[in-house]
This record gives sequence, structure tokens and C-alpha cells, in this order.
Amino acid sequence: MQQELMDNPPNADITILHVKHFYSREIAVKENITEYPTIIIYNGEDEITRRSGFVDSKTIDKILKEYETECVV
Repeated sequence: MQQELMDNPPNADITILHVKHFYSREIAVKENITEYPTIIIYNGEDEITRRSGFVDSKTIDKILKEYETECVV
């Protein structure tokens, strides 16, 4: 999934975390992430969606477009 996101970046800023790093494990605990891979999309501090499993850039862009259509005036 990381390679797909790097090769075809979505229309959003992304941060990739690896559980082998201490900082990433802290975030996983804080965000209650129990499945890997997990993608969380935020608008500022608000969580828009959370998906487990492989999610490609095209799907991320679709989620963002749907969110903008429904929530952004």
C-alpha cells in the first residue's frame, strides 16, 4: 500500500507510519488501531473515515470528493 501511495499520490497530504517505530506504536495505541494496514482520513482534527486493509489512491480521492460534496459549502 505504501508503494502505491508513493507512486500515485492522492490529492491530500499523507503520513505513513510503521509499527516498528516507537512513535508509530504510540499513535496506533492513541488512535485505537488494531488492524494493519489502516488508513484514517482527517479534516483538521476531525476524523472523516477509517478503513482497514488495502486502500489505493483512487479510493482515497473518491472519499475526499464525497466528503467535500456532502460537507463543504
